[in-house]
Amino acid sequence: MTSARLMLMDTIHSPFPSHSQRWPAYSHIHVTKAKLLDILCATMESQANPNSSPREAQSSVEAPEIAVFVYGTLRKGASNHWRMSSASWFANATVLGKLFRIDWYPGLILDPQAKSIHGEIYFCDPTLLQELDAFEGTIEYRRVTTIATSENGETFPVQLWEYQLPTDHCNELISGDWLK
Repeated sequence: MTSARLMLMDTIHSPFPSHSQRWPAYSHIHVTKAKLLDILCATMESQANPNSSPREAQSSVEAPEIAVFVYGTLRKGASNHWRMSSASWFANATVLGKLFRIDWYPGLILDPQAKSIHGEIYFCDPTLLQELDAFEGTIEYRRVTTIATSENGETFPVQLWEYQLPTDHCNELISGDWLK
């Protein structure tokens, strides 16, 4: 058992309410304490080792799912949503930051003092996560871990692709929503 898993076990208090008790709006999704630990550990491990293979990123469970937040062309109704076909939609959510129009796609810069940026949380396996890393690239974007807040106020650790180039030439999208 990894030290990260032991640390997370200490922070998730028992008795752990069932998923449907804690998040009634998401009762169609079943998450146990062990599954949540697997998701969090896989998220932390893939963040610490972005070039690792999917097998290395796995914990003791086959193909752990990783929570990702998408805010631009990967969202429902956007041009690259087809790339999310093997992911499981979880919730509409927001993160704090600034959203910019880079070109035909957006860039998000996290900022805890900024406004809410709208997007969606999905669960994806390590293979899809690697495909999304390749799609987003490493020059303009970097994958980071942050906290997303669902429409009903629940918070979740997620990974997202943060824009890392200067935005002087870009227009900030004041609405915080790429689809509006």
